[in-house]
Amino acid sequence: MSEKAYILNIYNTMTGEFELVQVTKEVFQTYRRTKWHIEDSTERFYKHETQMSSLIGGENDGYERFHEFIDYDNTPENQAIEEMVRQSLRNILDLLPPKDYELIYELYFKNRSEKEYAQMLGVSQQAIHVRKKRILKKIKNNLDEQGC
Repeated sequence: MSEKAYILNIYNTMTGEFELVQVTKEVFQTYRRTKWHIEDSTERFYKHETQMSSLIGGENDGYERFHEFIDYDNTPENQAIEEMVRQSLRNILDLLPPKDYELIYELYFKNRSEKEYAQMLGVSQQAIHVRKKRILKKIKNNLDEQGC
């Protein structure tokens, strides 16, 4: 005998439509126990909801009063600076000798460990570590020279 299927009628906020969703018995019981049915509580929910559009903008620079909504890290200025650093790093990587570039590529872009890369080349992990530190120091010095 098959188990009973537990189905809920859930409002999909992305499509704006109700959908039937199969859930576990525990989820079904909890949902029903809390009586949080979208179709029943939509009016109550929106009655108490603060509309985001009323928070942003408005008169007298109303937006500035809501600092928690401002993303200070991803400003256009910071994104431009990060792009300049990435471009400088690409240029520096292009100038590396092929063996140095390959080491950086394998360790940082292919996420190989020093030990794995050392085994691929048939050298010690310590040798790879020393080369990596030398290359990273060279890259850092070049970035510092470019003011990054």
